[in-house]
Amino acid sequence: MNTTEPLAITVQHSAPGRVVLTLSGPCDFETVDDLRQAVDEALARVPAPQCLTLDFTAVDACDSSGLSALIWIKRCTDTDGVQLHLVGLDQHQQQVLAITGLDLHLADALTAPCQDHGEETAAATAT
Repeated sequence: MNTTEPLAITVQHSAPGRVVLTLSGPCDFETVDDLRQAVDEALARVPAPQCLTLDFTAVDACDSSGLSALIWIKRCTDTDGVQLHLVGLDQHQQQVLAITGLDLHLADALTAPCQDHGEETAAATAT
């Protein structure tokens, strides 16, 4: 039984080859399966994206299940040759990544924006 608020996930195609998942709410044990499913669906698109961005700006909590999902997402994107980019992490979330050492594992996703694979559109188009 889900006792917390749901994790809302908005999928946007910001430019050709780029998918942005904007997250809102908790990324925890009860909601992480929704994130995994959204990532699976994004990576299964044809043609496959070249870049997957996860926007954590509106994520209000992230527990160990959320951290585990980030490791899984990184493995999936690496396997598929998709660039992962994480944005909007608050100071607490960044500290947790540093304390756990995940900041090193996710270093390229935390620092390098997606490479330009085409003309960036001014506004994202929601699907």
